[in-house]
Amino acid sequence: MRCLCFLFGIILCGAQAINAQDRAVVVLQGQILNDSLGTSDITIVNLNKEMGVITTSTGAFEIDVSKGDTLLINAVQYESKQFKITNTIFQRAQLALYLLPKVTALEEVVIYDLSLSGSLLRDGAGFDSKKVYDAKRANLPANTASKRTKEERRLYTATTRGPDMVGRYNMRLDIPLLAVINGITGKTNRLKKHIAVSNFQTEVDKIRTLFSDSIYIQQWQLRPEWIDDFVFYAWSDDKARENVKKGTLLDLFMYFQHQSKSFITLKQKELSKHTPKK
Repeated sequence: MRCLCFLFGIILCGAQAINAQDRAVVVLQGQILNDSLGTSDITIVNLNKEMGVITTSTGAFEIDVSKGDTLLINAVQYESKQFKITNTIFQRAQLALYLLPKVTALEEVVIYDLSLSGSLLRDGAGFDSKKVYDAKRANLPANTASKRTKEERRLYTATTRGPDMVGRYNMRLDIPLLAVINGITGKTNRLKKHIAVSNFQTEVDKIRTLFSDSIYIQQWQLRPEWIDDFVFYAWSDDKARENVKKGTLLDLFMYFQHQSKSFITLKQKELSKHTPKK
Protein backbone atom coordinates (compact mmCIF):
# COMPACT_ATOMS: atom_id res chain seq x y z
CA MET A 1 0.00 0.00 0.00
CA ARG A 2 2.83 2.38 0.87
CA CYS A 3 4.51 1.57 -2.42
CA LEU A 4 1.35 2.47 -4.32
CA CYS A 5 1.03 5.79 -2.46
CA PHE A 6 4.69 6.56 -3.10
CA LEU A 7 4.32 5.73 -6.81
CA PHE A 8 1.19 7.85 -7.05
CA GLY A 9 3.01 10.75 -5.40
CA ILE A 10 5.85 10.53 -7.91
CA ILE A 11 3.41 10.54 -10.83
CA LEU A 12 1.50 13.52 -9.35
CA CYS A 13 4.69 15.52 -8.79
CA GLY A 14 5.82 14.74 -12.34
CA ALA A 15 2.50 15.91 -13.78
CA GLN A 16 2.67 19.12 -11.77
CA ALA A 17 6.22 19.72 -12.95
CA ILE A 18 5.15 19.23 -16.57
CA ASN A 19 2.18 21.60 -16.12
CA ALA A 20 4.41 24.18 -14.47
CA GLN A 21 6.83 23.92 -17.38
CA ASP A 22 4.01 24.37 -19.88
CA ARG A 23 2.82 27.48 -18.03
CA ALA A 24 6.31 28.98 -17.91
CA VAL A 25 6.66 32.35 -19.59
CA VAL A 26 9.62 33.70 -21.55
CA VAL A 27 10.16 37.00 -23.32
CA LEU A 28 10.24 36.22 -27.02
CA GLN A 29 12.59 38.53 -28.92
CA GLY A 30 11.43 38.81 -32.53
CA GLN A 31 12.57 40.52 -35.70
CA ILE A 32 10.67 41.24 -38.94
CA LEU A 33 13.23 40.91 -41.73
CA ASN A 34 11.32 42.66 -44.55
CA ASP A 35 12.90 45.90 -45.67
CA SER A 36 10.98 46.91 -48.79
CA LEU A 37 7.64 48.09 -47.36
CA GLY A 38 8.64 49.18 -43.87
CA THR A 39 8.53 47.14 -40.67
CA SER A 40 7.42 49.67 -38.07
CA ASP A 41 4.00 49.69 -36.36
CA ILE A 42 3.28 46.03 -37.12
CA THR A 43 0.92 44.53 -34.53
CA ILE A 44 1.98 41.35 -32.68
CA VAL A 45 -0.80 39.83 -30.55
CA ASN A 46 -0.64 36.84 -28.17
CA LEU A 47 -4.16 35.47 -28.59
CA ASN A 48 -3.96 33.22 -25.52
CA LYS A 49 -2.79 35.93 -23.13
CA GLU A 50 -4.82 38.66 -24.91
CA MET A 51 -1.90 41.04 -25.00
CA GLY A 52 0.07 42.62 -27.80
CA VAL A 53 2.92 44.87 -28.83
CA ILE A 54 3.94 46.96 -31.84
CA THR A 55 7.24 46.61 -33.67
CA THR A 56 9.89 49.31 -33.48
CA SER A 57 11.19 51.29 -36.46
CA THR A 58 13.69 48.47 -37.12
CA GLY A 59 11.03 45.72 -37.03
CA ALA A 60 12.03 44.37 -33.59
CA PHE A 61 9.56 43.34 -30.88
CA GLU A 62 9.40 41.60 -27.49
CA ILE A 63 6.36 39.76 -26.13
CA ASP A 64 5.64 37.29 -23.31
CA VAL A 65 4.85 33.76 -24.55
CA SER A 66 4.33 30.25 -23.25
CA LYS A 67 4.53 26.97 -25.12
CA GLY A 68 1.43 26.44 -27.24
CA ASP A 69 0.45 30.11 -27.37
CA THR A 70 -0.74 31.47 -30.70
CA LEU A 71 0.75 34.67 -32.10
CA LEU A 72 -1.03 36.80 -34.68
CA ILE A 73 0.93 39.28 -36.80
CA ASN A 74 -1.11 41.92 -38.59
CA ALA A 75 -0.12 44.88 -40.75
CA VAL A 76 -1.75 46.96 -43.47
CA GLN A 77 1.05 46.37 -45.97
CA TYR A 78 1.56 42.63 -45.31
CA GLU A 79 -0.54 39.47 -45.28
CA SER A 80 -1.61 38.43 -41.78
CA LYS A 81 0.34 35.55 -40.25
CA GLN A 82 -0.66 33.26 -37.38
CA PHE A 83 1.44 30.52 -35.77
CA LYS A 84 1.93 28.58 -32.51
CA ILE A 85 4.88 28.81 -30.14
CA THR A 86 6.58 25.43 -30.53
CA ASN A 87 9.02 23.93 -28.05
CA THR A 88 11.93 24.98 -30.28
CA ILE A 89 10.79 28.61 -30.44
CA PHE A 90 10.13 28.61 -26.70
CA GLN A 91 13.57 27.25 -25.84
CA ARG A 92 15.39 29.69 -28.14
CA ALA A 93 13.19 32.65 -27.11
CA GLN A 94 14.10 34.22 -30.44
CA LEU A 95 12.27 34.48 -33.73
CA ALA A 96 13.05 36.01 -37.12
CA LEU A 97 10.58 35.89 -39.99
CA TYR A 98 9.56 37.38 -43.33
CA LEU A 99 6.04 38.58 -44.10
CA LEU A 100 4.39 38.33 -47.48
CA PRO A 101 3.58 41.76 -49.01
CA LYS A 102 -0.14 42.28 -49.51
CA VAL A 103 -0.97 42.28 -53.21
CA THR A 104 -3.95 44.31 -54.39
CA ALA A 105 -5.54 43.07 -57.60
CA LEU A 106 -5.91 45.81 -60.19
CA GLU A 107 -8.92 46.24 -62.39
CA GLU A 108 -8.78 45.05 -65.96
CA VAL A 109 -6.97 47.45 -68.29
CA VAL A 110 -7.95 47.56 -71.94
CA ILE A 111 -5.23 48.62 -74.37
CA TYR A 112 -6.34 49.88 -77.75
CA ASP A 113 -4.37 49.56 -80.95
CA LEU A 114 -3.99 53.16 -82.08
CA SER A 115 -1.39 52.37 -84.74
CA LEU A 116 1.13 54.78 -83.23
CA SER A 117 4.20 55.64 -85.26
CA GLY A 118 6.50 56.27 -82.29
CA SER A 119 6.87 60.00 -83.01
CA LEU A 120 5.32 62.14 -80.25
CA LEU A 121 4.89 65.14 -82.54
CA ARG A 122 3.12 63.14 -85.25
CA ASP A 123 1.02 60.97 -82.92
CA GLY A 124 0.12 63.82 -80.54
CA ALA A 125 -1.28 65.93 -83.36
CA GLY A 126 -4.28 63.65 -83.65
CA PHE A 127 -5.43 64.09 -80.07
CA ASP A 128 -7.62 66.87 -78.70
CA SER A 129 -5.90 68.76 -75.91
CA LYS A 130 -7.39 71.17 -73.40
CA LYS A 131 -5.55 74.00 -71.75
CA VAL A 132 -5.30 73.64 -67.99
CA TYR A 133 -6.56 76.67 -66.12
CA ASP A 134 -3.77 78.23 -64.06
CA ALA A 135 -4.89 80.94 -61.62
CA LYS A 136 -1.32 82.06 -61.00
CA ARG A 137 -0.65 82.72 -64.69
CA ALA A 138 -3.88 84.73 -64.84
CA ASN A 139 -2.81 86.80 -61.77
CA LEU A 140 -5.79 85.51 -59.80
CA PRO A 141 -5.81 84.19 -56.23
CA ALA A 142 -5.59 80.41 -56.03
CA ASN A 143 -8.51 78.44 -54.64
CA THR A 144 -7.35 77.13 -51.24
CA ALA A 145 -10.75 75.98 -50.01
CA SER A 146 -11.15 72.28 -49.25
CA LYS A 147 -13.25 70.27 -51.66
CA ARG A 148 -16.83 69.97 -50.42
CA THR A 149 -18.81 66.76 -50.44
CA LYS A 150 -22.24 66.57 -52.06
CA GLU A 151 -23.92 66.98 -48.66
CA GLU A 152 -21.74 69.98 -47.78
CA ARG A 153 -22.56 71.66 -51.10
CA ARG A 154 -26.28 71.23 -50.40
CA LEU A 155 -25.91 72.81 -46.96
CA TYR A 156 -23.89 75.70 -48.40
CA THR A 157 -26.58 76.38 -50.98
CA ALA A 158 -29.32 76.22 -48.34
CA THR A 159 -27.67 78.65 -45.91
CA THR A 160 -25.98 81.31 -48.07
CA ARG A 161 -27.02 84.10 -50.38
CA GLY A 162 -27.23 83.54 -54.08
CA PRO A 163 -25.52 85.85 -56.62
CA ASP A 164 -26.85 89.31 -57.39
CA MET A 165 -28.07 90.39 -60.82
CA VAL A 166 -24.55 90.51 -62.24
CA GLY A 167 -23.37 87.26 -60.67
CA ARG A 168 -21.53 88.68 -57.65
CA TYR A 169 -21.68 86.76 -54.35
CA ASN A 170 -21.77 88.36 -50.87
CA MET A 171 -22.54 91.78 -52.40
CA ARG A 172 -26.26 91.76 -51.63
CA LEU A 173 -27.60 93.66 -48.61
CA ASP A 174 -30.97 91.93 -48.42
CA ILE A 175 -31.74 89.06 -46.01
CA PRO A 176 -31.09 85.57 -47.49
CA LEU A 177 -34.75 84.54 -47.53
CA LEU A 178 -34.07 80.96 -48.59
CA ALA A 179 -31.73 80.42 -45.62
CA VAL A 180 -34.42 81.74 -43.25
CA ILE A 181 -37.06 79.44 -44.73
CA ASN A 182 -34.75 76.43 -44.57
CA GLY A 183 -34.01 77.20 -40.92
CA ILE A 184 -37.70 77.42 -40.05
CA THR A 185 -38.73 74.27 -41.92
CA GLY A 186 -35.86 72.25 -40.44
CA LYS A 187 -34.15 71.57 -43.75
CA THR A 188 -30.88 73.07 -42.49
CA ASN A 189 -30.79 70.69 -39.51
CA ARG A 190 -31.59 67.74 -41.76
CA LEU A 191 -28.73 68.66 -44.08
CA LYS A 192 -26.35 68.93 -41.11
CA LYS A 193 -27.40 65.45 -40.01
CA HIS A 194 -26.77 64.17 -43.54
CA ILE A 195 -23.22 65.54 -43.34
CA ALA A 196 -22.64 63.85 -39.97
CA VAL A 197 -23.91 60.52 -41.33
CA SER A 198 -21.77 60.85 -44.47
CA ASN A 199 -18.64 61.66 -42.45
CA PHE A 200 -19.32 58.73 -40.12
CA GLN A 201 -19.74 56.32 -43.05
CA THR A 202 -16.48 57.56 -44.60
CA GLU A 203 -14.74 56.92 -41.28
CA VAL A 204 -16.24 53.42 -41.01
CA ASP A 205 -15.12 52.54 -44.55
CA LYS A 206 -11.57 53.64 -43.69
CA ILE A 207 -11.48 51.66 -40.43
CA ARG A 208 -12.86 48.59 -42.23
CA THR A 209 -9.74 48.29 -44.41
CA LEU A 210 -7.22 48.41 -41.54
CA PHE A 211 -7.60 44.65 -41.01
CA SER A 212 -7.83 41.93 -43.64
CA ASP A 213 -10.96 39.81 -44.02
CA SER A 214 -9.08 36.80 -42.61
CA ILE A 215 -8.73 38.61 -39.27
CA TYR A 216 -12.46 39.34 -39.10
CA ILE A 217 -13.37 35.77 -40.07
CA GLN A 218 -10.73 33.61 -38.37
CA GLN A 219 -9.81 35.67 -35.32
CA TRP A 220 -13.15 37.26 -34.46
CA GLN A 221 -15.34 34.42 -35.83
CA LEU A 222 -17.45 36.71 -38.01
CA ARG A 223 -19.26 35.61 -41.14
CA PRO A 224 -18.09 37.40 -44.30
CA GLU A 225 -21.49 39.07 -44.71
CA TRP A 226 -21.31 40.37 -41.12
CA ILE A 227 -18.03 42.30 -41.41
CA ASP A 228 -19.43 45.66 -42.60
CA ASP A 229 -22.25 45.53 -40.03
CA PHE A 230 -19.76 44.68 -37.27
CA VAL A 231 -17.48 47.65 -38.02
CA PHE A 232 -20.51 49.96 -38.06
CA TYR A 233 -21.75 48.42 -34.78
CA ALA A 234 -18.40 48.72 -32.99
CA TRP A 235 -17.69 52.24 -34.26
CA SER A 236 -21.11 53.54 -33.16
CA ASP A 237 -20.00 53.77 -29.52
CA ASP A 238 -19.06 57.47 -29.28
CA LYS A 239 -17.06 57.21 -26.04
CA ALA A 240 -15.11 54.11 -27.07
CA ARG A 241 -14.52 55.55 -30.55
CA GLU A 242 -12.89 58.69 -29.15
CA ASN A 243 -10.68 56.63 -26.81
CA VAL A 244 -9.55 54.33 -29.64
CA LYS A 245 -8.78 57.31 -31.88
CA LYS A 246 -6.26 58.49 -29.28
CA GLY A 247 -4.57 55.08 -29.18
CA THR A 248 -2.77 52.83 -31.65
CA LEU A 249 -3.73 50.15 -34.15
CA LEU A 250 -3.23 47.60 -31.37
CA ASP A 251 -5.83 49.39 -29.23
CA LEU A 252 -8.27 49.17 -32.14
CA PHE A 253 -7.50 45.45 -32.55
CA MET A 254 -8.19 44.72 -28.87
CA TYR A 255 -11.36 46.86 -28.95
CA PHE A 256 -12.69 44.99 -31.98
CA GLN A 257 -11.86 41.66 -30.32
CA HIS A 258 -13.89 42.69 -27.27
CA GLN A 259 -16.83 44.00 -29.32
CA SER A 260 -16.98 40.93 -31.56
CA LYS A 261 -18.33 38.78 -28.71
CA SER A 262 -21.35 40.98 -28.02
CA PHE A 263 -21.94 41.45 -31.75
CA ILE A 264 -22.02 37.69 -32.40
CA THR A 265 -24.44 37.23 -29.48
CA LEU A 266 -26.69 39.92 -30.96
CA LYS A 267 -26.59 38.33 -34.42
CA GLN A 268 -27.38 34.88 -33.02
CA LYS A 269 -30.46 36.29 -31.27
CA GLU A 270 -31.60 37.90 -34.51
CA LEU A 271 -31.14 34.63 -36.40
CA SER A 272 -33.05 32.66 -33.76
CA LYS A 273 -36.02 35.02 -34.10
CA HIS A 274 -36.20 34.45 -37.85
CA THR A 275 -35.63 30.69 -37.66
CA PRO A 276 -38.95 28.81 -37.94
CA LYS A 277 -39.68 26.49 -35.03
CA LYS A 278 -40.21 22.84 -35.81
